[in-house]
Amino acid sequence: ASRGYLSLAMSFDFDDEDQNVPYAYYTPGTLQRDTAQNVWLVPHTATNRAPLQQNKQQVLLELIGASSTSERSGLDLVAVLDISYSMTGENRLGRMKTAMQFVIKKLSPNDRLSIVTFSDDAERRCHLRSMTQASKAHLEDLVDGLGVINMTNMKAGLETGHKILDDRRIARGRAASIFILSDGDQNKGDATTVDVSDVAVYTFGFGADSNHKVLGEIAMKSKGGTFNFVEDGESMSEPFSQILGGLLSIVVQDLKLTVSPNPGDSTIEKNYATL
Repeated sequence: ASRGYLSLAMSFDFDDEDQNVPYAYYTPGTLQRDTAQNVWLVPHTATNRAPLQQNKQQVLLELIGASSTSERSGLDLVAVLDISYSMTGENRLGRMKTAMQFVIKKLSPNDRLSIVTFSDDAERRCHLRSMTQASKAHLEDLVDGLGVINMTNMKAGLETGHKILDDRRIARGRAASIFILSDGDQNKGDATTVDVSDVAVYTFGFGADSNHKVLGEIAMKSKGGTFNFVEDGESMSEPFSQILGGLLSIVVQDLKLTVSPNPGDSTIEKNYATL
């Protein structure tokens, strides 16, 4: 009996040219690694013997990230911060500053951060900056110096943050995300009308009176973002740690796995994909 194999085609956005994977022969329990050295393919089956008669087999293919943390994709993060007057209540502004200091400390020189603030209008406080020690010190001072103004124009803030990511000259192979920190009580413009379907937007609503509907809808319309409610007095460390931990462990993006039968010897009846 001929030996079956799986035809694999994987592409990665690391360099200007996509990386492809050659044929990986189907040997149960062995590992086939992509040429970019970022993913292990592990096949599992009940037997490695091919019976002479026609039969059905179930095969499980498992993809495992194999890169070290230093080889992960760089993160491009835009923090969109509410500095409207309503953020003065329950020390929300102070807690937002603490949360941003946490983010800055967690990023590495492989990551870039831009800060946008919004009140009556939006202002980009800095370009996407590589998180070197010098940049971290500058942004920590910037965050510490933030003060509140009047209105809450979240729409302008989200549009400005999204444009920063759109205008990147270096984007391939980098994970792009937007954080919005706000009480969600917008009174100028409608942020839910901004098209963010191409980027993950993680929204953080401060206080029981925050507009869950607006912040939830923004996250839902984005590419995999989530809404996170933070009660007054509650620490933001846990939700920030969980989300940052996920973003700072991405090693492969836009992965494509093509599974093909050995021509003339087998057919694929069904396939199921899970995360």
